[in-house]
Amino acid sequence: MKVKKENIENINFEKLWDELPVAGKLDSGQKERMWEQIDLKMVRPAKKNNHWWVAAAATVLMVAGSAIALNMTSHSNYLEVISYESSKTILLQDSTEIILGQHSKLKYPAEFGWFNRDVSLEGNAIFKVKHNGKSFTVTSGGFKTKVLGTFFKVDMSPDYSTAKVSLFEGKVQVSYKDSKTAILKPGDQWSYNTKKELPNLNHQENLTAKNVKLDFKNASLTEVLKQLSLIYGVKISSKEGVNEKMKITGTFYYSTPLQSLEEMGYPFGLSVKKINKLQYEIK
Repeated sequence: MKVKKENIENINFEKLWDELPVAGKLDSGQKERMWEQIDLKMVRPAKKNNHWWVAAAATVLMVAGSAIALNMTSHSNYLEVISYESSKTILLQDSTEIILGQHSKLKYPAEFGWFNRDVSLEGNAIFKVKHNGKSFTVTSGGFKTKVLGTFFKVDMSPDYSTAKVSLFEGKVQVSYKDSKTAILKPGDQWSYNTKKELPNLNHQENLTAKNVKLDFKNASLTEVLKQLSLIYGVKISSKEGVNEKMKITGTFYYSTPLQSLEEMGYPFGLSVKKINKLQYEIK
């Protein structure tokens, strides 16, 4: 039994998609309009089992629901990624890697990298920016952090009153409302209080060792391994025994790749093997 391709393509999916709420729940009116559009556009063969068109319609709804489940939403020409109780990794089109902290939101252009590399942040995130000759700018409230290629963390308070930028590698330029500019070098930590209008710059040797912490709540072990790979700059391969059902909850601090991997694998009886300085295996 075949579906006429041209009829499926004419369904007004874009309009229906725009009606989807971020929470992923449709009211009765939205459900009725969606099914009406699907019902009108599908061509059903006469006197034959028509379960195929129900399956096709269900696929449409499943695709819409899957985007919401990933906490990634589209607003015009921008994409938003939201984290809740666990941090998550994001890979942008220019190969920049990001760990989005708990209860944070990242917004960036759908065609990221074509014209600019500007992102906006609510909350906190760790960035490992890929150098490609174009500047990369993180805007958080009135604060801006501009780089070419580096490794740093931006932490913004929920009320946008204080900001903190910690630099692990490379060089960044920070500013508030395009003034009060400062240039940071590895180990520098810059903070600013908008109420007091006072910037503060200090140097901490332990920052050069990527002194960061990661928070997880019921996060899959595979996601945790991605974040450790980014933090330490090593390749982590997983063998038999590692799967999505393994969940991690807790706060973990930077130490060494081997120690961190052993801490993550211990609850599941997994062992860690150091292949070389930049490559590890967990199984």
